[in-house]
Amino acid sequence: MIDPFTMLLIQVVGGTYAVVLLLFTREEDQVRGLRYATAGGVLIVLAAVGFMLRAVLPTGVSTFLAGTAYIFGVAMYAMAYEEHEHRRATRLPLTLAGGSIAFYAGLVALGAEYVARTFTVSVALVLLLSVCLRVLCRDRGLAREPTRWFSVVLLATSTLALVARIIVLLPELGTDGSFLERGLEQTLALGPSVLLAIAAGPGYVLMLHQRAAQRASHLSTIDTLTGCLNRRALLERVRISLADASRRGDPLTLLVLDFDRFKSINDTHGHAAGDEVLRKVAARVQGMIRPADCLARIGGEEFCLVLPRTARHGATVVAERLLDAVRSRPVVLPDGTAIPVTLSIGAAVLEQDEALAAPDTAGWDDLFQRADRALLEAKRSGRDRLVLAPGGMERADSRSRPLPSPAQGPDAA
Repeated sequence: MIDPFTMLLIQVVGGTYAVVLLLFTREEDQVRGLRYATAGGVLIVLAAVGFMLRAVLPTGVSTFLAGTAYIFGVAMYAMAYEEHEHRRATRLPLTLAGGSIAFYAGLVALGAEYVARTFTVSVALVLLLSVCLRVLCRDRGLAREPTRWFSVVLLATSTLALVARIIVLLPELGTDGSFLERGLEQTLALGPSVLLAIAAGPGYVLMLHQRAAQRASHLSTIDTLTGCLNRRALLERVRISLADASRRGDPLTLLVLDFDRFKSINDTHGHAAGDEVLRKVAARVQGMIRPADCLARIGGEEFCLVLPRTARHGATVVAERLLDAVRSRPVVLPDGTAIPVTLSIGAAVLEQDEALAAPDTAGWDDLFQRADRALLEAKRSGRDRLVLAPGGMERADSRSRPLPSPAQGPDAA
């Protein structure tokens, strides 16, 4: 077995590398978490240094300082994991650490033997590592961020080693020992600290990097103003929806929504007001559709709404509900100004037989062109209405009408 001094040296060197890695990691939304993790790494390195100073300092003093640094180092990592979950770090880790150190100090003051003190530190570390594991594994954390597996395996291995250490120590309570003796107990004592020093910091950085990559990927599919999908994400969702419609023979509906006289809103109230109108109406529409439906902003004040497994009657009902919801509730700005808003909607339906024959984006191109022509006719016909592309659909009410021939040109929106 490796002698304890060599293991401590490995802990210092590896832990220093981990601290440097944490210091050079920059994540704006994880500043507090990084500070906690860096503090944890520094404390675990100092714990090893404290144990190595037994030749210089009194044994009781060096082991107490080292144990204190080690326990608070793990507590700092627990708080870093809590911050990573976008939750404020709780007091639980520090409470456990503080209580454990107070108990440990009492043992030292009473002159307790080495084995009793080591047993106390081991139990405290198992409790703190359990807090870390609970934070990392809750709310399907491993599924959301697979890089957590690295930290979970590390923490679980350290916890099991400490539990084994506790079991080994139980029969020896009341006896004395030496920290520098080689043996299973010392390997179980130093193994977890070496693992944590070397790998806890890089494991935390891995989680930060995956979180940043996921955030970047999410932002690349989202319209930052409204929170809806953007054109790129829409095309991917359409590809999936068309494939599903083709496989099942289900209809699929596309609604193209455009704000009426939106330029006059910008000219009268300013572009900030126009942005607020887009945000609030998009949120209103998003709150009225099914989880399987897809709302995307494709440019300016124009949106697309894809309705899987929706035929003509269902499309008409949804569109008329949206028109009424927007028409009946003006958008109220932060200053109290109420702005009346209406939409024009063009609709096109991919019928069951068409879905079976158009399993790729060619079906989408035709569907979008039909819906777009229907939208232009809705603008031409007076706005604030639904126009349905040809296909034998009956008018839903006096506001809905079939699309005329393409020879008739549309008016401006």
